[in-house]
Amino acid sequence: MKLGGLPSLAVVMLAMGLAAVLIAKRGKASLGVKLLPAMGVLIWIHGFNGLSVMNPEDVLRWHKFALVGELLFPLTLGFVARAFCTVSGDAVPDR
Repeated sequence: MKLGGLPSLAVVMLAMGLAAVLIAKRGKASLGVKLLPAMGVLIWIHGFNGLSVMNPEDVLRWHKFALVGELLFPLTLGFVARAFCTVSGDAVPDR
């Protein structure tokens, strides 16, 4: 087992801690809850990239899982951008 994936796994742990804080304070900051899908996808991507470095025998399998997260990340960023637009008063028109 290689230790090169430890920075990615450290990012995963820090993001999970920040997500727990956002969930705990969800009553006070509704915008923080709307950041959770993007944080979840980042946890997914960094977790599988860290596993691919630590377990080189299955690197292709872990990269396939990470690529699924990378495909979902722009969608979650759109969700976050829409949340910021509605908070600032510039509501995005529904179609």
